[in-house]
Amino acid sequence: MNNTWLSDLILRDKAGEDISLRTEVYETMHLRWYESWLPLYQDKYKLMGNTQIMVFKIFWDWAIYWSVPCVLFTNKGYTDLKVLRDLFVSENGIGTKFQALNKIMQDLFLQWLPHEHATFGARPCDTCGHVGGQRCQHPVAPGAVGGAQSIDMRAKDAARNLGHGNLVQLSVGRSLRRGS
Repeated sequence: MNNTWLSDLILRDKAGEDISLRTEVYETMHLRWYESWLPLYQDKYKLMGNTQIMVFKIFWDWAIYWSVPCVLFTNKGYTDLKVLRDLFVSENGIGTKFQALNKIMQDLFLQWLPHEHATFGARPCDTCGHVGGQRCQHPVAPGAVGGAQSIDMRAKDAARNLGHGNLVQLSVGRSLRRGS
């Protein structure tokens, strides 16, 4: 975000535009984003030993990252003053409400910890799950160099399950054999 804002300010200043308002808005946004993202990490170290909570937390963190900052960035929202005002200035702005919801969720993860006593075995959590009703992860094939055969199997299964068949299988297989 900061690179986007700094680049925008430099380009506008070089073009002779008055950047004083933008400078204030970008500074305010920087501080608001900092306040918004700090709860993702603050006091969360103690959760890292609890698989049940961390799975939910990681999925929540991914969801908020992809639903707000990424959408804003890919649509040039960080440099659009109207978008920033509508989302984050008023108490009724979606960005303001979303920031409050994220804080509630991050607090919930901490409040959940004393109540979570489930013990899980020494097996990894399958974040990939099932694609098309079949598993998309396979163990590394015996004798595979660097797991390339296993990656190729996963790519073929995922492509087949998604209905893309040979085209994806061939392109992934070729790139793996070339070592790229």
